[in-house]
Amino acid sequence: MIKKYQYAIFLKSLSLRNKIKVGIRKLKSDILRIRPCSLEVGLTYRCQLSCVHCGIYGQKDESRSELSQGEVFDLIEQAYNSGIYLIIFSGGEPLIRDEMPEYVKYSVDRGMISAVSTNGLLLSSGMISRLKNAGVSYINLSIDSADPQTHDKLRGLRGCFLKITEAMKECVKADIPVLVSTYTTRENIAGKELEKIINFSKDIGASGVRVLLAARAGKWANCSNFLLSEAEKEYLSSLLDPCYVYFEGVCNKFTECNAALKKLLYVSPYGDVQPCSFVPVNFGNIRNDKLSNIWSSMSKNGFYSSLDACACITRSKKFYDKFIGYGPET
Repeated sequence: MIKKYQYAIFLKSLSLRNKIKVGIRKLKSDILRIRPCSLEVGLTYRCQLSCVHCGIYGQKDESRSELSQGEVFDLIEQAYNSGIYLIIFSGGEPLIRDEMPEYVKYSVDRGMISAVSTNGLLLSSGMISRLKNAGVSYINLSIDSADPQTHDKLRGLRGCFLKITEAMKECVKADIPVLVSTYTTRENIAGKELEKIINFSKDIGASGVRVLLAARAGKWANCSNFLLSEAEKEYLSSLLDPCYVYFEGVCNKFTECNAALKKLLYVSPYGDVQPCSFVPVNFGNIRNDKLSNIWSSMSKNGFYSSLDACACITRSKKFYDKFIGYGPET
């Protein structure tokens, strides 16, 4: 069942030729334990929303330029040469970059699974068609609440819940897998909000739900009320479904950090190389050096030895003490 689910998300929408190319590439990566195996590319920090939980808040720098189209294509080529088989384009809002489908096609043609993480506001029927034709594997859409008013309030824009719902329906109609992305807080756990989002996602035809544990990053960098009780952890564990609901990228465990496990790498809109978008620790810039060289040095850094892969990096007191200068309260 899990293999069937993974096929539906990662391979179903690809042409037969690209299914074979991606399948071989993923199998090779798994056998040889190539690290990292996935890359998230932030195309822009620009966004139409003002989310209360924005994890990249404060990283935008108007004095720096976003990666050009040529630089993004070169980055994709470097990722391909490094053995990476999954590439996710994010932001900010990545669809602000109108050439976004071109990056998807370039990635897929080289044998990589290609996905887009978006707020849905620019997912018009035309853009959905372009992404479909480009071979996008799945689209990651964010939902904060199954209640329209609550979602709009948390996102800072009235009417955005209706827009994202319409976009989800259009994607499902176009046979593009949709992953709903949401997050935990102690408040939405108490209010059973996650169950409502899961049920909403099933009703609308989404292919799965990804749940992120609250990250101490961006607008929530100074928050400390993220530690869950055993009862709360037990409740979240009860929601796990290997064929539909998963936490932070895994199906069969409560949680683990793909960045800490060296499976994931992030490149910012300015070319900075970070463990993930929520961790403001830079190890180099692709405008100055090759991605492979940066990773070779980065992977040997003491940064990783300070991490517990069973939890998000941002919730690690040891990490904050060593790299940020202060640890979260416990």
